[in-house]
Amino acid sequence: MNEDRPIVEKFLQEHPHRFPVVLTTENEMPRPYQIGVFPTYMIIEKDGTLSAAVEGDQGFGELRKLRKKAGLELE
Repeated sequence: MNEDRPIVEKFLQEHPHRFPVVLTTENEMPRPYQIGVFPTYMIIEKDGTLSAAVEGDQGFGELRKLRKKAGLELE
């Protein structure tokens, strides 16, 4: 949140992900999806609907489980 792209890109080089990363500095993502806790991990369908969301530091592990359940494994 509130990080500029160069800082985020450096982090992603050290910790690569195979999914898009949305920057709050470049869009209004938190408002439409009512994000109040950071980090928040979400699965957003191509049509923009939210299919899953997990808040907090442990959310990434839970998101992996949700992706697997939905058949969206990337690895």
